[in-house]
Amino acid sequence: MKVIVNKDSKAGNVKYPCLMIAEDGDILLATKEDDVCLTGTIIVREDDELNIGHCCTGWAKSAFKPFNGSITLSND
Repeated sequence: MKVIVNKDSKAGNVKYPCLMIAEDGDILLATKEDDVCLTGTIIVREDDELNIGHCCTGWAKSAFKPFNGSITLSND
């Protein structure tokens, strides 16, 4: 799979589903939140710790901020 990431620095309100980015560059498709956790799926990863498609209901909300760029997914 080919992933193209275009970053934009504009801030905005968080409405789910939305894209969130971690400090290390991992990008999460977040589908909902509670007080401290996000539910979502990794769509861009910067290391080998997690695979693209890894889904979790316990992502630390404090580790992510809104991603305001664009993502293009395509088959190679």
